[in-house]
Amino acid sequence: METVPTFCMLTAVPLVLAPTVVDTGSRILLFYTAAEDWPNGQAAIEISRSPDRVGFPRAAAYNPIMSADGSGFDAWGVGVPVLRLVGDVYHLYYAG
Repeated sequence: METVPTFCMLTAVPLVLAPTVVDTGSRILLFYTAAEDWPNGQAAIEISRSPDRVGFPRAAAYNPIMSADGSGFDAWGVGVPVLRLVGDVYHLYYAG
């Protein structure tokens, strides 16, 4: 008889992935996907600002700039941010 591997579920952990770094000339911004308790929580988009153009401070608390809205395209979460400068306006593209 063939044995089937048993998979264990990970304990819910904070998640940070899919970073996008933008240099505006005066500061550096880091947009990323975050979730408080992955895989139980919904993914959201957060931002970190480099105070010294060298490193990014770790967020003290989960504080998304964009999160799931409970319906439609963004119902289950948002993430994988990509920021593009078009003319003089930044456009944020993301997966929902």
